[in-house]
Amino acid sequence: LVSDVDTERKFINNGYNESTIVQVKVGSTHKVQGYKVIDDLDENVEVTKYVMDPNLVHTKLTGNSFKCKVAGDYRVYYYAKDSNGNISTVYYTVRAI
Repeated sequence: LVSDVDTERKFINNGYNESTIVQVKVGSTHKVQGYKVIDDLDENVEVTKYVMDPNLVHTKLTGNSFKCKVAGDYRVYYYAKDSNGNISTVYYTVRAI
């Protein structure tokens, strides 16, 4: 029997969290904040980034920036998944005005 007692995956992303709102101009490109993930048992943590636009459309980010095409709130999500399938999520908001 193998027991996964992994209890923690911590995100460290320059102080950005769920209460963070970054304001940008409509039409501008927002550079996504860097991040670091610490897992108490697993050094191989896969991180995937997504953006949810004001129309609630989720798009996987393949680079480190995205264009804010319309006014409204965009959420930048970070999903961390370890080799045992444990998942943690954090996000912050980008407000295009």
